[in-house]
Amino acid sequence: MNINQQVGRRIKVRRVELGMTQAELAEKLSVGQSNLSYIERGKRDVSVSLLAEIAQALRCRPEEFFRWPEAA
Repeated sequence: MNINQQVGRRIKVRRVELGMTQAELAEKLSVGQSNLSYIERGKRDVSVSLLAEIAQALRCRPEEFFRWPEAA
């Protein structure tokens, strides 16, 4: 699993923990749901600034998306 996949998986896990849909998170971030889907699947790079916005929307710290080793 590459870093994009690991980060995307952790974003999805946190989003689901909060009971939030992709559409709801995408709206908070002002990005398209398809773009968020690509990020969660590790198919698209995510910028540092967007990662910070995602963390804020998911009420966590950006570094949580980089925990090592993979816990999920």
